[in-house]
Amino acid sequence: MMLYLRYQVEEYAFSAKKWGSAEALDAEFERRENEKKRRREAKFKSKLQDLKKRTRVDAYRRSRQGAAGGNFGDDLGNGGRHVHQWGRSIENPETGIGVKKCVDCGMEVEELEF
Repeated sequence: MMLYLRYQVEEYAFSAKKWGSAEALDAEFERRENEKKRRREAKFKSKLQDLKKRTRVDAYRRSRQGAAGGNFGDDLGNGGRHVHQWGRSIENPETGIGVKKCVDCGMEVEELEF
């Protein structure tokens, strides 16, 4: 490992081999910082575009599947909300508790009778 003193580093950096002066070094630093910022923003924008695209695809897929009914937990395409339309209560022979099922989404609810 080679260690350098500050004056050695400055001597090389300010020489004609590298940047030539402190102002040129500052300009190079600014250029690199701006390039870093530009790359970061470009990466953010590309990720945002990808997220928007995936969201559009998912929303389209959900809206197409929602018209066919769907399974429990699926978005039905009408804003994600609906009023449950419960079917008849069916008694579970193992537990003796009545179970009602939503006709639209398939959600099941146990019903206790007193």
